[in-house]
Formats: sequence, C-alpha cells, structure tokens
Amino acid sequence: MKRFVAAGELLALSGRQMERGKVLSVYCSTGEGFPERVLTHLEGFLEGYRRFEDWEDLQRSVREATHYLARFAPTKQGLALFVNAAADFFEAYELPRPWKCTVVYGPSPYTRPLEVLFDEYRRIFLVPMDRREARFFEIFMGEIEEHEPFFSDVPSRVRAGGWYGLEERRIARSIEQKVVHHFQDVVDILLEYFRKGRFEVFFVGLREEDYALFERVLPSYLRERLRGRVTLDPKSGLAEISEVALRLERMVLEEEDHALIDRLLTMVGNAASATIGLANVLRAASFGACQTVVVDESYREEGFLCSSCGTMALAPSPCELCGGERRRVENIVEEVLEMVVLQRGEVKYVFAGNPRLSEIQRIGAFLRFLV
Repeated sequence: MKRFVAAGELLALSGRQMERGKVLSVYCSTGEGFPERVLTHLEGFLEGYRRFEDWEDLQRSVREATHYLARFAPTKQGLALFVNAAADFFEAYELPRPWKCTVVYGPSPYTRPLEVLFDEYRRIFLVPMDRREARFFEIFMGEIEEHEPFFSDVPSRVRAGGWYGLEERRIARSIEQKVVHHFQDVVDILLEYFRKGRFEVFFVGLREEDYALFERVLPSYLRERLRGRVTLDPKSGLAEISEVALRLERMVLEEEDHALIDRLLTMVGNAASATIGLANVLRAASFGACQTVVVDESYREEGFLCSSCGTMALAPSPCELCGGERRRVENIVEEVLEMVVLQRGEVKYVFAGNPRLSEIQRIGAFLRFLV
C-alpha cells in the first residue's frame, strides 16, 4: 500500500508507459458493498472485453486485482489499484474520499480521479522545535510522514561567574547568537523542502517567548506561509503530534471551504457563472458547463441517467436532448461528479456538518458558461 508524498510521483504514475501489456486501473469506495460491488464490476468488464486480442492479459490482471481486493482490509474511504500482470506492475493507494466504481484498461494508468483528490488537499508542514532541536512532519491527504530531525549544539544554560557578572552576560549573548544560528539552520531546511514542493503552509511548535525571534529570521516568502504556533515541542510523543497534525489539516481545509462557499454565493447573487442545488448542477454538467463542483462529502441522492447521451435529472422524465429514457441510479451525486471529472473539471468536497452547506443546498458549481 502506497501514498503520495510528492507531486512528481503522481506525474510519474500518470506518464508511465508499459513496455508490455496494458494497465488495469480500478477505483472504488470501501464502504457498504465492498468488495462485492467492485468484484462484480470487474467480472462484467472482463466479460465485455472477451472479443479483444489481449483478453488473456486483462484476465490475468483482473485475477490479481480480485485476489488483492478479496483480502484487503480498508482503513480509508476509497481505493485505487493499477495492475499490469504482463509487466509485473502493481500499485495500490488508499484514498481519503470514496469514489464511484470505475474500471479503465489502457496503455498507462488512468490517474484523473487521483489528480482531482490531489488538488483538493493542501500539503502542510508541522515543525515542533526548541532552541536545540527541530522535527519535521509532512501532512497530506490524512497521512503523516516524519522527515530527518535537526540538532544544534546550543548550550542549555548559562554558567555563573566572572567579574560582576560580565562573563555571565557574555555567555548569555553567545547563547542567543547560537539560538539565532540554529533558527536560521531550521529555516534553511524548511526552504529546501519548500523548493521541493513538500509544503504550501506550515506551523511551528515553539515556546511563545521564542516565536518572535523565529519569525524575524524567516524570509518574507516563508513568513507568508507560516500559519501559526501550536503547543508542541520536539519531545512531544508521536500520538500527540499526529493528533495535532490532523486537526491542523482539517482546520486549513475548513477555512478554504468557508472561503469557497462565500465566493460561490457571491457569484450566484451577482448572477455570474455559478449555480447551487442538485437539479441545477445536474443540468449544467449535462451540458459540460461545470468547472468546479463544491459538494457535501456525505451527499447521496437518487436520480435518473439517460442511457443514450448521459444527461441527468432528479425525475424520470424523457431526456430533453435525445428523447431517450432515463434509468434510475442509486446515487446521482456520484454520477455527476464522475461526469465533471471526465470533462476535466474539479471537485471540492466540504466536510459533512459544515453549517454553510445548507446555504448552497449541499451542492453547487462554478460554471464555464451559463446554461
């Protein structure tokens, strides 16, 4: 089981070309009906592919995926698999969001859903530190990774002595200079991680009396990324650090949720290119108009999908575009999100329970054009 730690890994996966065979890409939710629902989907996909020359290669890849799924114990809401039995290629990623059961077979991994999730989250650094030590934690998509710590040889206390305390004050000044150098070294390490794209914002765990000094040694472009101080230090236990880290990630995402909803409502109020409510979003997506959908992460609703052209509605009326019959689907929200992703749009999930969700009727969209 893997997780992404750098944007370069996603780019490498999406651009990977196979010397032999094709890649079976599988996305699914791991909640109710797992793994039976995805196993049934794989069986149907394999049967529909029987007439093609590389059916046996696909069969081997489906067999590997089925073996893995039948024994997998999920810890998150979604799962992505990439399998090419002919090239001995297998990658599995747990996802922080559920995803409609999707199977694609092609020359390279189908990574569009991963790109959507990747763009939704913010990469965060948490740095518990003091005057002698610093630890570095990367937080992304609900996962935490610790990087190599840093230590300095700053003395911990002043030795008394000297003529009228002059020696003591000289030592104190020397220690303060070493503390400044230590903070500058920590900043240099942070700068290197920032250049590598390992974080967008960061927090420090530092005593209040040292916080202002640390801020002073930050260059402006890092000071803009500093989101605040938390009550941690390098001796804090991993469980406590993990709890604080995940709370910070949720806080950052919730702040962005509020700003996003504000912008959406402002645009709707100004009759600009935006809409709210499921019926309006379904109509906009049916015409390819949705650029970004903002949705309650727990939203489910029954709906109807045209089998001929794919337009969606909440009522079982004939399709207004082609006149075809619409079939009932259990979760039309899942269908519209998949359609938006296929149209190269974005999806922004809002945490369930956000009081602002009622203002947009649990779903809304920024539009490419009005419909």
